[in-house]
Amino acid sequence: MVVNDLLIIAIIIINIILGIFILFNNRKKRANIFFGAIVFCFAIWSFSFYMRNKVSTPDDIFFWVKISNGIMSFIPILFFYFSLTFSHTKITLNKIIKFLLILLPLFFVITGIFNLVAKGVEENSGQFRAIPGKIFITFSLYFVFFCILSFYNLVSSYRKSEGIYKLQIKYFFVGSFFTTLITIVANLILPGLGIPNLSKLGPSSTVIIVLFTAYAITRYRLMDIRLVVVRSIAFATLILLITGVYAGLSIIIGSMLERFIGTSSQIVVGLVVALLIAIGYSPIKRGIENITNKFLFKKTYNPDDLISQVNDISTSILDLNNMLASISKALTDALHAGKISFALLNKKGRLELSYERGFGKKIYDFTRGKEAILPIYFKDSKQIYVIEELKTAYEQGEYTPKNIKLMYALYEMDIALVVPLFTKEKLIGLIVLGNKKSGDLYNKQDLHVLDIISGQAAVGIENAILYEEQRQFGIRLEKTVAERTSQLRVANVKLKELDSAKSEFISIASHQLRTPLTVIKGYISMILEGSFGKTSKVVKDCLNKVYLSNERLIGLVEDLLNISRIESGKQEYNFQPLDLVFACQSVYEELQQKAAMKKIKLDFEKPKVKIAQVVADADKLHEVMMNFTDNAIKYTPSGFVKIKIEQKDDNIIFSVRDSGIGMSKEDMSHLFQKFSRAKGSSLVHTEGTGLGLYVAKMIVESHMGGIWAKSEGRGKGSVFYFSIPVLGKGRSIGILTQERIKSLDVRGEQPKDNPLIIRTPEKSVDPIKAQRSI
Repeated sequence: MVVNDLLIIAIIIINIILGIFILFNNRKKRANIFFGAIVFCFAIWSFSFYMRNKVSTPDDIFFWVKISNGIMSFIPILFFYFSLTFSHTKITLNKIIKFLLILLPLFFVITGIFNLVAKGVEENSGQFRAIPGKIFITFSLYFVFFCILSFYNLVSSYRKSEGIYKLQIKYFFVGSFFTTLITIVANLILPGLGIPNLSKLGPSSTVIIVLFTAYAITRYRLMDIRLVVVRSIAFATLILLITGVYAGLSIIIGSMLERFIGTSSQIVVGLVVALLIAIGYSPIKRGIENITNKFLFKKTYNPDDLISQVNDISTSILDLNNMLASISKALTDALHAGKISFALLNKKGRLELSYERGFGKKIYDFTRGKEAILPIYFKDSKQIYVIEELKTAYEQGEYTPKNIKLMYALYEMDIALVVPLFTKEKLIGLIVLGNKKSGDLYNKQDLHVLDIISGQAAVGIENAILYEEQRQFGIRLEKTVAERTSQLRVANVKLKELDSAKSEFISIASHQLRTPLTVIKGYISMILEGSFGKTSKVVKDCLNKVYLSNERLIGLVEDLLNISRIESGKQEYNFQPLDLVFACQSVYEELQQKAAMKKIKLDFEKPKVKIAQVVADADKLHEVMMNFTDNAIKYTPSGFVKIKIEQKDDNIIFSVRDSGIGMSKEDMSHLFQKFSRAKGSSLVHTEGTGLGLYVAKMIVESHMGGIWAKSEGRGKGSVFYFSIPVLGKGRSIGILTQERIKSLDVRGEQPKDNPLIIRTPEKSVDPIKAQRSI
């Protein structure tokens, strides 16, 4: 009897501990919740049988029989729900069915209270047995039906699964099947036949499912609590050792007091021990933390933070080597992996080792000769390969690898995980991780995070490779253009193709380069300021050069982004009342010295009468006027440049006339376009980008103005105009349309098809609304 009692108590304790570990390891996971509830039911069920043996009166025994039957009524429903969530069976239960399923166990609990499941107990040969009630058979059929349904879900999932998940289902199925079979026979069939003596086998059989579950937990990461169990046992052992030490100290101190004082006061002993505890608490606590951190890696990582960190790396770094190094550091720091490497497929479909950390020369020797074999092994599945588990499954006859020698070679290389990198269903490489420094297995959280990160890393790696290919492509194009400059016709065709490719490349690169350039600027500034320690003068000089070059590159990228903002309507304007005569005077004074250096006569023809103000962004219009005048000076070898401003009706006309190289009809057709420069202009001025007039056009249009140019041909000078509507007293702002431009005297009468006059329509920024807000 004592042995039976101890067995039942042990089963109760084991079920409670297992339930706590499973439930609190992941309280958001429904499979853990349902299984935790099942083992708690096992514990209560076992406890009810224990109490049936401890009470003696029929009424007390019958009370615990009701408790036992009530708990049994919940087990099949919980088992059914667990089978759905654990096997990921896609069965949608509507609210009515869910409600009925909840009512079923409650129904049998209530009917059990009214003696319909068991109607009493009777004594037979000195033992009490439960007398089946009117619905005992219904209760038994309900229990058997939902257990069978649950096993059906597990079997269906087992057939569809593979790898570690299939092994988890297998061991759980075996344990739960034998427990359920013994329970049905011992607690339902035999009592119905009048044989109650074996009913205690039901609770005892729960140890079978516990053992199989424990094996699956430690061997195959079932419910992902192996690490929690191991750490808890280790920590509990340390606490027990400490308790033993303090208990020994109490005995020793008591003995010493009795020997020297002649009495052993419990109060004195308690005070001394309490003092020792107070003194030793902090050092012992730190020691335990150091031990658990060193051997068990108690400190964990935040999955969301790690995913976000890798995503930032993948999207902000374009250099492939830097990206791989940064991702490797993030993964090894978070997962405590001792080794990591990246192997990427080249254009021939062969793996090349691109980065390694911790493996050393061995990984290069290992991959040599296997460049074509490894992609074949991993290309068919996106699942993460857990090498030790695959090896174990193979040795148990449950898995057949494509290449047995390769699997053992991976295991002998101390490789724990192989994570395939896929983009658009195509394998582009592998992440290879060594075992954890603690010796622990990678848990389900680790594998889930790696599965997400592999997709992010794959996209980032592919983008970095494409960026490098584009960069190399740009270099090849420039080289090709340089080689063909002697053949003008061929060179012109190549230049147009290069210009198109360059525009697209810069458009993409400007967005991608902004973040890394800013990071470079920040770190160089910090180094120069001494944030990372004192640097020598030679290093500072070099860093200053790098900083200035980086600033120039940032300026170019910023220009491109400004164009992007203007085109997308995201450019911000500060509309204020503006006197354009004053603005023109400022431009004239700023560029006088530059014109004088080229011996060009620069004139400013002021209006004879005062002109109206406009509502405009002073900085933006200043940029346009500077661009017109500066271009005129640049492209005028000798002669004059004349700035003029006047009012025509409801518009202010700004113009710059020069005696420079002029423009042909072909040049005019491409005017005000991105990266467009007149033929031969590079011979006069080599540093232009072809962006200035395009930006000017966008700014003027944003002011509801017009912009155009006029030239009599090559070598006959040019005139550039823009107009801005004014706001007069009692008058509305005039809108400069194509027809209105024709009526202005300064333009002269021009036919509609005159290609030498370029006009652009107005855009959506309304200065009237802007002025109302001033």
